[in-house]
Amino acid sequence: MLVDEQYKVVHCNIGKTGATRWKQMFWQLEGRDPKEFRVQRYEQTTIGQTETDNFLLNPDWLQSIVVREPFERLVSAFRQKLKAPSPEFPKLSRTIRAKYGPSTDGKFATFSDFVRYLIEAAPESVQSDNGHWSRYSFACTPCSVEYDFIGHLETIDEDARYFLKLIGAPENIQLGPPGLKPIDTLNSLEYYTNVRPRENVLQLYLLMLPDYIMFGYSPPLALKLLFGNGNKSWQ
Repeated sequence: MLVDEQYKVVHCNIGKTGATRWKQMFWQLEGRDPKEFRVQRYEQTTIGQTETDNFLLNPDWLQSIVVREPFERLVSAFRQKLKAPSPEFPKLSRTIRAKYGPSTDGKFATFSDFVRYLIEAAPESVQSDNGHWSRYSFACTPCSVEYDFIGHLETIDEDARYFLKLIGAPENIQLGPPGLKPIDTLNSLEYYTNVRPRENVLQLYLLMLPDYIMFGYSPPLALKLLFGNGNKSWQ
């Protein structure tokens, strides 16, 4: 969670939804120089979990969240955290490969292995403390919190400008520059079309369905490509 007591705003900062850029923006809201921002240095330790939870339910505060198309987010998380040759989580990548891959050769997980892990290890896999692929419905409990602002990564620059205007921030405060380039749809499709068995893509969609429904996302293009518009199992 990101909290700013001056502007009375609490933000549920989910991994792979532009989280680093939002940290940088809150850094600026605190009056700090954006050029001095470092992700590792930005840890809000003075506010406890109980107090943060109170802010989420306080009608005098603004509660905010940013989401992203769920299938795109999972590809982004895999590429950064688990993909060979240099994943950020090498131990977890090897563990997933050993348990869910075709062999126990100790290599890093493929995206197909990752999808199988998400499905077969559920609900723990999508309700884990790893905010890079846990479901929004678990990470930010939107059924319990009435969020005043819901941004989307697909329109993040426009949404961020509206957010800053909403809280009355100075005009010099801006959303930080993009980090990793967003994944284009065709690139994402390549990951899903290589999942085996392909029925796992459908199972993954059903697993992530609460996030699709809750935040108004249409079924992913990968389903239409793999199963056709006539398949009623995912519509």
